[in-house]
Amino acid sequence: MLDHCPICELRRYALKPGARATLIELFDREFVETQEAEGMRIFGQFRDLDAPDSFVWLRGFSDMVTRKRDRIVLYRLRLESACARRQRHHDQC
Repeated sequence: MLDHCPICELRRYALKPGARATLIELFDREFVETQEAEGMRIFGQFRDLDAPDSFVWLRGFSDMVTRKRDRIVLYRLRLESACARRQRHHDQC
């Protein structure tokens, strides 16, 4: 697996107290499949038992050019999704 993704990005989040389970549920439901569909590889997610308000995960890219492109695509997809949710909420009001 690593031979296809030599660029490994470690992401560590400091969370509000008690928010880790919610973030993990959201991450599993919304982010993994979306990122893998765009060509990113999710290596894993980790819970630090000594730091209950943190969340760590790793993702991989084939090279730095791909990393930059994929991140741009990912954040564009997130923005479009957020805008769609906001529009649905606005239409219901």
